[in-house]
Amino acid sequence: MKYKIGDKVFYVQSSTHYQKSIPCRICFGKRFVTIILGDGSEVKSMCGACDRGHESATGYETTWEPQAVLKSGTIFGVSCGDGIKYEVNGSRFREDELFQDEALAEKVRLIEFEEVTKRAEHWFKESFINCTKKQIWSANYHRRCIRDLERSISWHQMKIDLIKGSPQRTDKGE
Repeated sequence: MKYKIGDKVFYVQSSTHYQKSIPCRICFGKRFVTIILGDGSEVKSMCGACDRGHESATGYETTWEPQAVLKSGTIFGVSCGDGIKYEVNGSRFREDELFQDEALAEKVRLIEFEEVTKRAEHWFKESFINCTKKQIWSANYHRRCIRDLERSISWHQMKIDLIKGSPQRTDKGE
């Protein structure tokens, strides 16, 4: 075993999921976006990036920023169930995840930060593409509904006009 109980060690904790609320990067907090269709017409639509399922757009989105933090602690336990793992600050680490030298641990932290940053950027681009597709579908759906309802209104208006133009019966069906 490389380490003993009581040894001071350094380790890196990295994640792309440091949660944070920020103004929406698509609508800039305004809750609506304008989509320019192929014919040049514009459709104002509720932002699909900052909506929460059945809730309407909030103007804020939850984002997960990458982070890599260098931490230190003292080994207080060793387990051997599925390979040797050292217990430090309530977590278990493999030997290759712990460092006695802080400078070496800092180099590893920088490398891990680059990796999680690249992963986070990739995920943001993917979510932007999906959000845009969703908004285009939504704009098309609502335009189709408006067109169908306008046809229905026109039909009902024609029926009312026919009723107004027809002679009134005064004999009450006798």
